Amino acid sequence: MSRRPRTHNNDRKTLKIFQTNVGNIPAAHDCALALADSEKYDVVLLQEPWTEVKEARCLTKIHPAYETHSPVDNWENNDARPRVMTYVRKNSHILTDQKRPASTRDTLWLTVNGITIVNVYCRPSYDAALDILLRRSPPERCLVAGDFNAKHYSWQTGRLANRGGDIAAWAAESGPGLLNTADVPTNPHGNTIDLAFSKIDLASAVVEDHLATSSDHFTLSLTILNITLALTGTLGVYSLPAAATTASELDALAESLVNLLHSSAKEMRSAPWWTDECAESAAEYHAVRRIFPMGFNEEVQAAREVFQNVVRRAKRQYWRNLIDGFSDSAAVYKAARWLKSPGAFQPPPLQIDGVVYETQMDKANALRRSTLERRTEQTTSTTRGSRFVRRVKYHLLPGSLSLRQKMLPPRLATPRQGQTTSPSRYCEQFGTSLENMSGGYTKVAWWSGITHKHVRQKSS
Repeated sequence: MSRRPRTHNNDRKTLKIFQTNVGNIPAAHDCALALADSEKYDVVLLQEPWTEVKEARCLTKIHPAYETHSPVDNWENNDARPRVMTYVRKNSHILTDQKRPASTRDTLWLTVNGITIVNVYCRPSYDAALDILLRRSPPERCLVAGDFNAKHYSWQTGRLANRGGDIAAWAAESGPGLLNTADVPTNPHGNTIDLAFSKIDLASAVVEDHLATSSDHFTLSLTILNITLALTGTLGVYSLPAAATTASELDALAESLVNLLHSSAKEMRSAPWWTDECAESAAEYHAVRRIFPMGFNEEVQAAREVFQNVVRRAKRQYWRNLIDGFSDSAAVYKAARWLKSPGAFQPPPLQIDGVVYETQMDKANALRRSTLERRTEQTTSTTRGSRFVRRVKYHLLPGSLSLRQKMLPPRLATPRQGQTTSPSRYCEQFGTSLENMSGGYTKVAWWSGITHKHVRQKSS
């Protein structure tokens, strides 16, 4: 049967990145994801995300249009929870791999279509996260963005604060250029502390007033041009190789399967609770913020409170309607299964025998080698022999008053005409011995009936 040739698509796209600090505020976190989805952002970088531990489950905000990435998989309290969270749009043309070059909950490394995106949160008076970043030389085609909580005259006129000089020196020595426009604040206090650095040509950053999330930080919109699409052509069963007999063909088959599953598993949906009322309230809050861009006067505080209340009420009503709509046991079972789910975080890098695999292809090949290729001819023969031994041992165990020939497998109990069949022959075939097979028996009544008394005498 002929296969359809794989088509190629050389289109390139613009990668849109949404960055802000949501200040551990549930409504601000929800709003950030909903606004990013409505504006078709591909990547969302959040600092100080809302998290909670409830009944041994690690919870955070999710969105049906985005995959959720966290620097830590589990946490027991606020002292161990992640301080950054990155969301990547579910799109077959966006391929994401998570990296963990260091153990930290304040920085998250992702590779998105060949571009390294680093999400950073630098807590005031806490230098560990910043030290990890400054010790590393950023790779080519790299974007570093987040809440640095630092001041330097390169991006804000005035005094230095919180190791702003170290950050500026790192950028000058390592190569990433600052994308922020100088003296454009990123919070209502007039400070520029949300920063973006890039080693990618034509990357840009702008503060977007209409994307305010109701936290005390503005939203930074980042754009990267000419991003190569991850998957080419329309994938389907005809994109798989026709045969795989060599190692290279097996690798090609594994890659095609990964791409096919990655493409078919992703589907985009908007947040079901984000109603027209939420959108209107967000627009009203943004209008007030444009009138009073700095400070926290009564008008801003009132609009912020109204907006957050609308978001909370919309989510609460959505879940209430969903629960009230349970009409059969299948719906209740589905809800119970959702409550017991391990979470929405994407799988971290895979470690097998001390080796860490980060990309999806590396993880797929490592799993193939550790599961499929470990069964050599010798181990397969040993496994068959072990099964045979277990079957013989089972029939030699004390049971009812007698164990007759019919209780042994037919091919063992009744030899064919002219055939000499014995335990020794089968032990020879499967590489074992009579002692291993019969638990210390040196003679086995192969075809004669074995009485309960004989077995008890042998086992005593």
